Amino acid sequence: MAVVTEKAYAKINLGLKILGRRVDGFHDILSVMQTVDLCDTLTLVERPKEIDVHCSGIEGVPDGEKNLAYKAAALLKKEYNVEKGVSITIQKRIPVGAGLGGGSSDAAATLRGLNRLWKLKITESELLNIASSVGSDVPFLLRKGTAVASRRGETLHYLKLPKPLIYVAIYPGFAVSTEWAYKNRKNDLTSGDKYVNFILSLKRGLTDKELPFQDMKNDLEQAVEDRYPLIGEIKKKLLSAGAIMASLSGSGSTVYGLFDDPSQARQAAKTLQNSTWSVFVCRSVG
Repeated sequence: MAVVTEKAYAKINLGLKILGRRVDGFHDILSVMQTVDLCDTLTLVERPKEIDVHCSGIEGVPDGEKNLAYKAAALLKKEYNVEKGVSITIQKRIPVGAGLGGGSSDAAATLRGLNRLWKLKITESELLNIASSVGSDVPFLLRKGTAVASRRGETLHYLKLPKPLIYVAIYPGFAVSTEWAYKNRKNDLTSGDKYVNFILSLKRGLTDKELPFQDMKNDLEQAVEDRYPLIGEIKKKLLSAGAIMASLSGSGSTVYGLFDDPSQARQAAKTLQNSTWSVFVCRSVG
């Protein structure tokens, strides 16, 4: 019986610019996305015909057809006329509704894993086309690394960071609806020029100390913080603990702080841990 295991890495948004609503109902964005070593683990086992998805580790994650991994598997099976099936077990660590791309990463890992399990030999560009049909973040999460994502998030320009970045990511114990965050974003959106400067600085290969992190803004952050004041309180706590900057990842609810020193990051995580929050020390991967 053929078995494949895949890691589904979380993503952090280093800023997020909303450029406007598209005719298809989605939004054009500009965001620097980065995979981090917080991950789910997927085990894919070949079976005769049917697709089955089961999750463990975090309550409230749907099994079966309601899971994005199922959608990815079903789409790949249909697109390439695959007669075989698969049983997918997902060991969850990435919080749900957290702005960390957990469901999208599981879907991306499913596509990678099934390409191996079913021996499809699909090219990267073909897999990207399938991924973009599954969800906006899925194309980026097909591989590890740092990229400027544009359009819906499926157009990717990969960058190389001068060194790995260290984060303390805090999930406050509640989810934020991505649909709600986009619908309720503030009209006074962030300056595109400043964020473009940040992206250009990355492209020029400046060191992390030279990067203008103060220009790394998230257009969804103010609306989310207004509804959930705890978001702002967590940002302040991270900055007080020594973070270079603190921000919301995607539509939230995870807030992350960027640190220079791994020991300082670990100490901050230890200090900020409580019974309600999930606190993770993460490094960039890729």
